[in-house]
Amino acid sequence: MKKLSGLKALITGSNRGIGAGVARAFAKEGADIAINYPSEDYADEADVLCETIKESGSNTIKIQADVSNNVEVENMINHTIESFGHIDILVNNAGIVEEAPVEDIEVDSWDKVIAVHLRGTFLVCKYTLPHMYERGKGRIINTASQLAYLGAAGL
Repeated sequence: MKKLSGLKALITGSNRGIGAGVARAFAKEGADIAINYPSEDYADEADVLCETIKESGSNTIKIQADVSNNVEVENMINHTIESFGHIDILVNNAGIVEEAPVEDIEVDSWDKVIAVHLRGTFLVCKYTLPHMYERGKGRIINTASQLAYLGAAGL
């Protein structure tokens, strides 16, 4: 039996990078996956990932939602629960980067980084936790890139 058989996972920012890797790994272990992507610009990436997950034998849905948007997050959580019945695992993975020295970053750009990383994690937890509490179980995994531990020029 696969380690995650029967479990339902929502992975934010899973259309590419770390999130897509987590989605593929979870699906390989039997989890059904809700793929989140930030805007229609990334829908094609989400489609490709969904096909890969289906080929592994897991069920999948894709949901466009900006994790910094209260209404979109609440709709994403509700859609996931309507589709899968519940959420066993939440992976907060959505992230963006502003590649510029601090003195060159526009304040609006900085605000968007903070909105996705901090507000997004808060909102997704806020709307997922009541369902996990109701079921008496669930797991939340928060990710960060290596930049959380090791700086890089221009970032």
